[in-house]
Amino acid sequence: MRIIWAIVAFASMASAALAAEPFARVTIDDSDGIVPGQQVQVTVDVFAPNFFTSPPQFPLFDVPNALVTLPDERAQNITETIDGVQYSGIRRNYAIVPEIAGTFALPPAKIEFSYSDDGKFVRGAAQLPPTQFTAASPTGNDGTTLPFAARGVTITQSFDRDPTKLRAGEAIVRTMVVFAENTQAMMIPPLEIAQAPGLQTYTQSPQLADGVTRDRAMGSSRTESVTYVAEAPGSFQIPPISLGWFDTEAKSSKTASLPAVALTVADAPPTTEGIAPQVQTSDPAVPVQQRSMRAIAVTVLSIIALGAVFICVRHWFPPVQQWFARQQRIRAGSEPQLFRRLIHAVKNGAPQGIYASFDGWCRAIGYRTGSAWAAARGDDDLSRQVQQLDRLLYAPDSHNETLDRAALAAAITRNRLPRQQLQRPARGHPLPELNP
Repeated sequence: MRIIWAIVAFASMASAALAAEPFARVTIDDSDGIVPGQQVQVTVDVFAPNFFTSPPQFPLFDVPNALVTLPDERAQNITETIDGVQYSGIRRNYAIVPEIAGTFALPPAKIEFSYSDDGKFVRGAAQLPPTQFTAASPTGNDGTTLPFAARGVTITQSFDRDPTKLRAGEAIVRTMVVFAENTQAMMIPPLEIAQAPGLQTYTQSPQLADGVTRDRAMGSSRTESVTYVAEAPGSFQIPPISLGWFDTEAKSSKTASLPAVALTVADAPPTTEGIAPQVQTSDPAVPVQQRSMRAIAVTVLSIIALGAVFICVRHWFPPVQQWFARQQRIRAGSEPQLFRRLIHAVKNGAPQGIYASFDGWCRAIGYRTGSAWAAARGDDDLSRQVQQLDRLLYAPDSHNETLDRAALAAAITRNRLPRQQLQRPARGHPLPELNP
């Protein structure tokens, strides 16, 4: 009887392993109390049985009335066991900002990849499951304006000189930095900068930065600079700055502000009079006149020559420089250069660098992936070495895997086609043969 139950259990496990298919899972962080303008983090996990042989290609999909971005963050490797089957997973985070109040549904986007199935490389795909969230306008908002929703918003300012020690005609630069958590720099609104009476105001283009750390908090920043020039002495005031925002953590409207700054401008220092040049009244000798004429002629010819050189450099140097830069790019992307970098990475680099160099070289010689090239060469040893590299990167138990760098380099070098076969075949003679 025990033998029968063991056979049944084994058959159930075998059927579960055979039925294992890739799938995707979506999670929305902080789905309660979402407001328009708030950045919503949508986590997408893609799972495949065994391990991935090529990473999932996460698409950038569209959601009506929302801004969807895929931040440039490193993917996270995860593992999970379901019904006795071990899955490898890769996680990426999307950032979605609803622009109006309402319900937002994710489209059924397809994520393509390849994975190992019983020792074979198989193309697979996973579709996003039906997922939606709702954004509601905060209390007191009429819904016509999009609030700036974030966490931990602060504004700081600094000056390039002391505002109380200026002179007429001098300039002072005011730099203001807006920092916010749980948002992107492009979502931070511009500051409303009013004109300062009695001062000339010149604004500069803002600087945006993501991934900024401040007081152990990660966020984004927007930096704006304004230059003030006082043309006359006196006392002036740089106006205050205020920025309204909605705190997504406290669920309330707040204001970040900067105070007004007093400016004291003194009279400009008097200018010093120059010393009048002494003029020679006596008539110079004839040899002196001749030397002066020759000096003038040499100076004029030198100016003409310099002008000619300047014109030549202006017209010819940029094309020449562009030609050299183009040749360097062509040489850097050539097959021999890519192959040398690949062998150097195999011998000295990290597994991720080896994989990137290997894929780049294979694409240069006409293959989509390194696995496709290895399969086309028909070398069992090469396939084993490439599969070993894939397991080291994507297998759940990759910490038990080791890479034989010398064997991998030898296998790639041995299967590399001769250079003349990598080049484009020569075309026939454009003219027919004479006297056939």
